[in-house]
Amino acid sequence: MSNFKLGLQLYSVREDFVKDYEKTLKEVSKMGYEVVEFAGLYEARPEDIKKLCAELNIIPISAHLSVDLNCNDHENLILPYGKIGCQYVVVPWIDSTWLPGEEHFSDFDKYMGKISEVSKKLGMKLCYHNHEFELDVKDGKTYLDTLYEIYPEDVLQTELDLCWIAFAGYNPVKYLEKYKNRSKIVHIKDFYSKKVGCSREEAEFEFRTVGSGKLDAEAVLTTVKNIDCKYLIVEQDAPTPGKTPLECAAESIEFIKSKI
Repeated sequence: MSNFKLGLQLYSVREDFVKDYEKTLKEVSKMGYEVVEFAGLYEARPEDIKKLCAELNIIPISAHLSVDLNCNDHENLILPYGKIGCQYVVVPWIDSTWLPGEEHFSDFDKYMGKISEVSKKLGMKLCYHNHEFELDVKDGKTYLDTLYEIYPEDVLQTELDLCWIAFAGYNPVKYLEKYKNRSKIVHIKDFYSKKVGCSREEAEFEFRTVGSGKLDAEAVLTTVKNIDCKYLIVEQDAPTPGKTPLECAAESIEFIKSKI
């Protein structure tokens, strides 16, 4: 038995969601996903999303927010997801110049202070979602490790993306173990590449459904079961060639369920 609930990052099926979010959420629920993470509402009303999730018995756990360092209204940026019932807000991506020690980190730091304050005010927790470039090393440490040294656990939780950690040439299991007390939400996705630790173009990188690529998914699932992860979120930025996004979402959850 697993100690976590399985979820889907709706960015994975964004085109379906935009066309008909009600039909898409119903299909996601039928697949067995218990949790969803948002990446925009695409003009859907928070109250309608909340009602539908309740009807489908889906937990709207979190939301990826676009980062705008010039934003002056952080509360209205986050509030729609609070109305839906999300417990977490996630910084999904930043420019490499915003990383610790880089040119515009001070601007990002100010943004983080504001968004952290507003998240706490609304009763939500703040997370950071990595890509591969945060695993680059500066001054003997990865940017990601430095980031989590700067922002303590009560300010910033992790949302480790295991695909990007593996593609950067690191062991996802070791990162899960290192941040086991901060990893309430974990992203799992799989990939194909000719090699790791290089550019996506050089690697001929492609996304894959969980269990069909380079990620050691079984080792990851064993580790996730043994840490304090509450939500394991499937994300696939682009479908496997020859498959639709919804087919990929179904294939990933079928594999995961067969291993837990």
